[in-house]
Amino acid sequence: MNKSRRLKLQKIFDRLDEIREELEEIRDQEQECLDNYPESLQSTERYERAEECCDTLDSACDSLQEVLDYIEGAME
Repeated sequence: MNKSRRLKLQKIFDRLDEIREELEEIRDQEQECLDNYPESLQSTERYERAEECCDTLDSACDSLQEVLDYIEGAME
């Protein structure tokens, strides 16, 4: 791969890595909120939606990390 394409990939990598970090921060905040739910509300629909949101954000973070790994491999 030539230098120009490698630099373009590096810029994409950097942007995606920032997005992944932001998603992780949001996921962590949501998880913290979930962890602090009173026990009496943990069987509610709202709690279940928040739990599902955390799981979905976790999957999104994992998927972005996988994309980053592929891009990093292409740049080697």
